[in-house]
Amino acid sequence: MTRTLFVIFSGAILLSACHRNRPATGLTVLHPPLQTTEHLLHLSDIADSLSYIKLATDTSNLIGVIDKIIPLKDRILIVDKDITQTIYIFDKSGKFIRKINKKGRGPGEYLSLNDVAVDVSNKRLIVHDDMAQKISIFTYEGEFIEKIRLDFITTSIAYLGNNRLACYCDYINNPNYSIRSKSPNLILFDLQTRKTQSKLFFNSTINRLGITGLINNLSSTYSNDTVHLIMPLNDTVYSICNNKVQPEYYVDLGVTPQMRELQRTASSSKSAQEASQEDSKPQYPVICNMLESDSVVYLFYRHNNKSYYGFYNPRRKTFKEGVRIWEKNTDNRIPVVNDLDKTIPFMPMATDGKNFYYVMESFYFDYFRNSDNPQIANLSKTITANDNPVIVVAHIKNNP
Repeated sequence: MTRTLFVIFSGAILLSACHRNRPATGLTVLHPPLQTTEHLLHLSDIADSLSYIKLATDTSNLIGVIDKIIPLKDRILIVDKDITQTIYIFDKSGKFIRKINKKGRGPGEYLSLNDVAVDVSNKRLIVHDDMAQKISIFTYEGEFIEKIRLDFITTSIAYLGNNRLACYCDYINNPNYSIRSKSPNLILFDLQTRKTQSKLFFNSTINRLGITGLINNLSSTYSNDTVHLIMPLNDTVYSICNNKVQPEYYVDLGVTPQMRELQRTASSSKSAQEASQEDSKPQYPVICNMLESDSVVYLFYRHNNKSYYGFYNPRRKTFKEGVRIWEKNTDNRIPVVNDLDKTIPFMPMATDGKNFYYVMESFYFDYFRNSDNPQIANLSKTITANDNPVIVVAHIKNNP
């Protein structure tokens, strides 16, 4: 079964970084229209073409579900966090190279595969084990290098270069790092010296019930060492470089006085979930995902029963928005029509700076055996429902 890539966000949190009436100077300000009526974009408006990476399948490399795609220069890493708890390494043609599966309690093993970051320069894989509260480092060949204990809780990680790691805390209170009832939502960790720096503090007395994790809090573009951070109920996208965390994009989501009241209520004795269930107060818009290619910034955001895709062109300083209104028990929530190969919706999970990557499960090809797209028709002849998924690569236009 495919994993649903949508998360329903309820509640609101007042983050200290949001305490402003206008964006800070130097920010790129994005103005999504937040259209109230349905308006669909076409994938051909953004991408020139699609190509496909058929991941090789045999009994030794069956993937349960793809939780994370890490596209590198000459290979692609697939992370299955839950079902097989394995890192799979393929080349860019889909040929299987090796897998790293170190489940266990012994030296060089992990109890859980919570997240994976890549040190491209030194060809190291950095595995976060949240159950054991540690970092394990491996070579690309799967050889164990070292184990590092953590004294804080993190939910996602990204490598920043120079042995520095960005660790997102997802509104979890880390008492050892709290200052005057505020806890950091981001901890920068030096893998060599073990020193930490705390950033982006929030009120640690907040009840986090109802705050749901995002698809991709920390997004890395490995081709240019860029890391971006988004957080639930925050209107700013941050860039992280070395030890500097700077707001890069301010997304004007139209915070009305009513929404500020909802934030205030959620910061009181009520939980975020309880506050969001008050029908008299609207739900705060949420940035769910963000990816930056060489030519366009992609944003996925939600408000009430509407899903939005936004595409910002930095050269033209233009913003395209698609919106879809959806109801319960429906899966049709993507506001971009896939008119390029007319198969599954466009749901990007990663970028390499030029392209966006997403997943097409193998069983879908049964539905498209009579496709008029030659690539899809040929793939359908060679793929069975039990094969590994296919990675779809959307080649983004130079100036969409």
